[in-house]
Amino acid sequence: MTQHMDSPPETPQNHKSNNLQPIPPRLPRSTRISIGALLALVGLLGVVLTAQLFAELSQHEAEAAQNTEATTTAQLPLLPSPTIQSDDNDLFQFSGKKASQPLQVAGDQYAVYEAQDGLYAVQLSGGTPMKLDAPGYMYNLSITPQVTPVGQILYVGNEGIWLSNIFGGFSKQVESVASDQVVTSLILSRDGRSLAWSTVPKSGNGTVNIYEGLLGHGKLVYQRLNSNCPCYRAFSFLEGDKQQEPQQLLLTDDRGDPHAAQYGLWSLNLPSEEDPTLAEDPILLLGDDTSQMPLLITPNGGALLYSTYSGVVPAPTDNSVPGDIASQNNPNSLALATLGGQDKGLEKAQVLLPEQHGLDNTAEYHWVMSPRLSTDGHTLVYAIFSSDDQAPFTRHSALYTTQVKTKGGQVHAETPGVLALTTARFVELGPWASEHVLTCYADNALYAMDVTTGAMQTVFKGSGYMRIVATVERGPE
Repeated sequence: MTQHMDSPPETPQNHKSNNLQPIPPRLPRSTRISIGALLALVGLLGVVLTAQLFAELSQHEAEAAQNTEATTTAQLPLLPSPTIQSDDNDLFQFSGKKASQPLQVAGDQYAVYEAQDGLYAVQLSGGTPMKLDAPGYMYNLSITPQVTPVGQILYVGNEGIWLSNIFGGFSKQVESVASDQVVTSLILSRDGRSLAWSTVPKSGNGTVNIYEGLLGHGKLVYQRLNSNCPCYRAFSFLEGDKQQEPQQLLLTDDRGDPHAAQYGLWSLNLPSEEDPTLAEDPILLLGDDTSQMPLLITPNGGALLYSTYSGVVPAPTDNSVPGDIASQNNPNSLALATLGGQDKGLEKAQVLLPEQHGLDNTAEYHWVMSPRLSTDGHTLVYAIFSSDDQAPFTRHSALYTTQVKTKGGQVHAETPGVLALTTARFVELGPWASEHVLTCYADNALYAMDVTTGAMQTVFKGSGYMRIVATVERGPE
């Protein structure tokens, strides 16, 4: 039975059965092949796969050039031959860049990451991770711990939200959560003063609750029965350049999925701190009926990066991708739209990566992973991967980058280009350490890379998946 990717499911429980297409194997098999012929085929296969990867990368650049804001139809230049400037695992090959020396990172810069057994901090220059004091920490990939500008970390723990000093000192509970509720999202404002989170009943029946307020003084601001989705989670504060408390909260829909899931986008006008009434129903900005996924808000709140279409990719059978991540919907496209201001929704979008439908071979589909926008809002980097059509469903990834500019209130991105190729089976970009140094996880190790020079630094090699949640500077003791 042939299944199609152009009919996205309505519920996460049915994603896997609706998004994959059985396809013929790439290479014919023969039971009478000789040893010599087999070796020849293996050599030929290496050449073919390498050529195919470059062809797919070239195809993405060509697709990106066909965006809705494009002003030219000129053919893109050929990709430059990557000059190998690698980490000591030879995982990354940067396109057209050759660093004269390894990446130099200040000794007071740290990456904060979470693993199944706790929260950790490790120097970006390399070293032994130190485990953070985080009483009651609960590992949950659908809720990312938040780090404040002064070096404290917020996380979901036993019956509440906890605050801990990253470099020691104290840990305390700052918000309580009823024992019959479970936290489904947690976000922090840019200045670290305001917090928002959502809860649902453990029983599955009741209300979705949205809380917001100054740190340690959160209150219920919106409530809705969860018997009929959208089932809201907090996605981001909508913040401008002015130094004032956020007045709008962006919500997304998890469709009742307890894992990391986000479809559609709504704007909730927040009541004042003194107002005891609940907020009115949120305003729809991005529909969730076609599996559109919000990905990130630009630092000044002026634009939204999102995917117009998403689907499920086969989970690698070699366990190279964590199960919770492998089962998630993945963005199949990228679009950038200017936010038109309060209650005005999204303006016309610029397509950076077109969505795909009805391809004969699942290996031809591209998928987006972990887009990251630099702290100054100018450099966007994201991973694109494809998946083999047969077990072990190995993933093949490359990093792309583009410059984002604002002119006359409109946000526009240049045509994306290849930043680096990688042989890693799973790559996830992390936070920026500076305007040009980006962190990432790849195959059980953490790295820092300079996106302008291609210089790399191996931060730490572990034995399992680690999610980088922030980079911080350690001040004097």
